[in-house]
Amino acid sequence: MENNNPVLVKERNVGFDVLKIIASFAVMVIHIVGESWDKATELSSFQWNVLNVYNSGVRWAVPIFVMVSGALFLSANHSVEKMYKKYILRIACAFVFWSAVYAAFVFIKERSVKGAAVTFITGYYHLWFLFMIIGLYMITPLLKKLTEDEKLTKYFVILAFIFASLLPELLVILNHFSGSAAKYLNADIANFHLDFVLGYSLYFVIGFLISKTKLTKKQFGLLALGGIIGFISTAVLTMLLDNANKPSKVFYGYLTVNVFFEAIFIFSLYQKINEHSLSEKTKKIIFAFSKYSFGAYLVHLLFVKAIYSIPSLNPTSFNPIISVPVTAIIVFVFSYIASAVINQIPIIKKYIV
Repeated sequence: MENNNPVLVKERNVGFDVLKIIASFAVMVIHIVGESWDKATELSSFQWNVLNVYNSGVRWAVPIFVMVSGALFLSANHSVEKMYKKYILRIACAFVFWSAVYAAFVFIKERSVKGAAVTFITGYYHLWFLFMIIGLYMITPLLKKLTEDEKLTKYFVILAFIFASLLPELLVILNHFSGSAAKYLNADIANFHLDFVLGYSLYFVIGFLISKTKLTKKQFGLLALGGIIGFISTAVLTMLLDNANKPSKVFYGYLTVNVFFEAIFIFSLYQKINEHSLSEKTKKIIFAFSKYSFGAYLVHLLFVKAIYSIPSLNPTSFNPIISVPVTAIIVFVFSYIASAVINQIPIIKKYIV
């Protein structure tokens, strides 16, 4: 998203652009499924299981956005001043604008001034991503120094994986069988106060690390196996674990081990995209879609809500095997059209999409 000049298409990593496009589509699938997965369907029914499989198969979407950002930002030399004036300012402006849009949407739908005010202050539920990415941008200069040393980079990833992904998931599983034991272990782990390696910095740094590694066929094979196991375990564990007869989202977490392996496999696929085999026209089309992906992410929930308001298009109104991809494609197309239109508006496009 840093370079909006079509003349420089050749200098871009087309693989990253493709990842941003498919991640945008995957996010739309997540939100389309999420509207009915835990509300309008009976637990363990055919419909619920189909939605669970779709949801489990696209949990890598948000991690992919973070890994692409990490690969790009940690490979560049951005000063603290530039990070704030160019990137953080842009995200902050986008948050204010889209919070206002969704606040207006909430007011029109619910006729609630309080609901609209809360939405404006905290952001609609998908705008949490903007807070998270601003936080990562703030520490990018620090992480940049860290990633100048390959051993330190790998050490950071190992610590982050253990404390941000592996241990929290083990505690969740343990809590399911022995709540008291999990409670004490969780307190012990918290006492380490390893806040620096917690959260999405894991994906930010590992995106950079993978981008600097030419993966062998064996490594690709292992990542593919991990990705498949991650997907299957996400779907199966979610199916098996319930919360008072309600579906549990525990294994849908973006930092869970199962989703982690899904994400790093999908991210690694960019290395399989041969830019030299693509025509300049194809690259420009990919670049155009990539350029509009941020705006499409911001606006897409308006179209998701619109889809659910039309009985004949509601994903729960007919076979979900068909309804989910069909409605996702509709939302994808309209979201990108909306983003493309906004991107034609001078000055405004620079700050809100």
